[in-house]
Amino acid sequence: MTQALPRVDAVAALPPVPLPPVPVIGERDLLALRLAANGRTVAESALELGMSETAVRESLAHAARALGRTDTTGAVSVAVVHRLVTSSDITAPGRTPAPGELTYDDHVLLRNLVHQPDPARAGGPAASAGPADPLLRDLRSVFGARSSAHIAALALLNGLVPCSVADGRFPDLPVGRLPALRLPTVFAEAVAHAAALAPTAGATGGTGGTDVSDERLRQDLHAARYATTLSSERAGGSRGRRAAVLGEAVHRWAPVARACRAHAAGSPAQSRFWDEVIAGACGPVALARPLTDTAGFAHGVHRMLQAIKDTRQAGGVTAAGLAAELAAGVADGTYYPGCRTHPRALARMWGVPLVTAEAAFTDLIAAGVLERAGAGACPAGSGAARDGHHRTVAARLRDQFTAGLHRPGTVLARPDLSAALFAADRDLTRVFQALADEGLVIPRRSGSVLVAPAARFLDGPERLGPPAPYAMPYHPAAITDTVRVAVDRWRFGHPEHPHAVRESWDTLRRMAVQLLREAGPGDAPPVRQAVDALTAPWPAGARHRVWHTACLARTIHTLQEHLNEPLDTGPAPGTPA
Repeated sequence: MTQALPRVDAVAALPPVPLPPVPVIGERDLLALRLAANGRTVAESALELGMSETAVRESLAHAARALGRTDTTGAVSVAVVHRLVTSSDITAPGRTPAPGELTYDDHVLLRNLVHQPDPARAGGPAASAGPADPLLRDLRSVFGARSSAHIAALALLNGLVPCSVADGRFPDLPVGRLPALRLPTVFAEAVAHAAALAPTAGATGGTGGTDVSDERLRQDLHAARYATTLSSERAGGSRGRRAAVLGEAVHRWAPVARACRAHAAGSPAQSRFWDEVIAGACGPVALARPLTDTAGFAHGVHRMLQAIKDTRQAGGVTAAGLAAELAAGVADGTYYPGCRTHPRALARMWGVPLVTAEAAFTDLIAAGVLERAGAGACPAGSGAARDGHHRTVAARLRDQFTAGLHRPGTVLARPDLSAALFAADRDLTRVFQALADEGLVIPRRSGSVLVAPAARFLDGPERLGPPAPYAMPYHPAAITDTVRVAVDRWRFGHPEHPHAVRESWDTLRRMAVQLLREAGPGDAPPVRQAVDALTAPWPAGARHRVWHTACLARTIHTLQEHLNEPLDTGPAPGTPA
């Protein structure tokens, strides 16, 4: 069997997708961030948004991560700056000094400007005796700022003014020209944003440092499943949040799905399955879906996550390994012609996902090892074997003619032969026609046949001697159970190893000897049938041996019923005739 699938492997990353020019953030997260930037507390934001305080805190935390900040305060500062200055002004290299680069005098200048917006009263170490214009010019030259808006942004970034007073302090800022934090328009942007926020790969390699644990998989499965429901669609205002969650799940698990696909390379059917699963979650068509089709995209993501979960639970069993085991079973006769098996039963037996078992069946059918049989499959040649079953029954009747079981003049009724030899009415019609053409039977109007005198001159194979019985007799219940298992194996096409079939036949022969000793000498049909089945030679071929064992079991069942019949001793004394 194949080795277990590694949880984390070095695989190809997602296909490159252009990053959005500004951070992508969910709708509710954006609303919570704007309220916080305007000075609202968590309780006030929760009341205004109709959310719980815990949900508001979660939205602010997610917004902080989307904006590349580790805390909510930093995220609020970035949100206000986006409202005050253009995106190019705060992102261009050298335009905005880091907080540690500002000197004490710089902090004093900014604080004075913010808290004393009147230029005539602005003061500081650099311009304590003059008007404010030299101060503003000095700040613009030091920080590369071209307007008071840029200076205000520096003050906000360095925590020198609360965000709640920004609008009141700078009413003349060109807010209308500033870019807003926006939502993604397609899922490719959500996935690209998740890729930009993901931590880099560690020293051990893997999937960019993302969490691919079973608990993380369970949580992502739950989120994807919820996103496919009607309740999720009715939760207005959270479409961007759902897109962000699904984008993170795709970025986290797509490399794992590709590793699973590489692990299943030995099975064409399973490889096609993984190609479909990956394309449905992160293919070009799937990533081009608009956010209005969240449920459809979530369905593809959920299918990929479920396939990963099933593969992990399979313990490394692949469709190629399962197909190899099935092919070996067909070769050694465990799956004999006519033996029926179903992917669902095989999946339960091996503890693998149903799709893995179905892929193994598809590969073996394509290779000519199996053939379709309803919802399941049988070994190749099973249909021809079933069609030729009448030849096996005819050969058994010729052998019985040779052994003297059916003497000339005996009437062979269809119901009796059908039950004893597991032959359908169509098979018996073909059997009677073949034997009649050979002159061994004479057809009758009732549908039965009469054994012709020529049947006594046939030469048959050498018969077997009876086996030695066990020292301890079999319990009747044990005989009944053994008979039932042998009959059901043939009737329902259960797979069985050839050695187990041979052991079952040997056990049934010893049971037949025990019952024949209880029956004593006699010429009753059940006794003669049991003797014939007991001494019949062991045939060749796995299918014929399973059928041969079932016929022996049927004669033992008939003999048991014969022994259990009450003796007819006539009317009791004193009973009127």
